[in-house]
Amino acid sequence: MDTAHKINVSRRTIELDLEIAKELDADVKLKIRELDIPKEDAIKLIKMTPEMRQYVIQKIEEKKEKG
Repeated sequence: MDTAHKINVSRRTIELDLEIAKELDADVKLKIRELDIPKEDAIKLIKMTPEMRQYVIQKIEEKKEKG
């Protein structure tokens, strides 16, 4: 029995979670959790350069601070 079936999620969900875990550094993953960034947006961060990731995260932080 595979993990996805055991925890009642799709295989793709597991694949995306693993991709996020492998491709993003610890600081970015922490910001994703702190800022409650949706998984779909976290996946988009993977495709960006590290500099662009930091820029996007900074903009998200600024937007959340403004409310």
